[in-house]
Amino acid sequence: MLSISADSSSSVAGRSPHKLVKKRGWVVAISAYAG
Repeated sequence: MLSISADSSSSVAGRSPHKLVKKRGWVVAISAYAG
């Protein structure tokens, strides 16, 4: 799931930087929670 999320953010990066930031925040939050 984490790898898929990273892939998704990578694809979204070229389209909407704003969305990438939001998704990145989610990944960081999940990583911190999981870690």
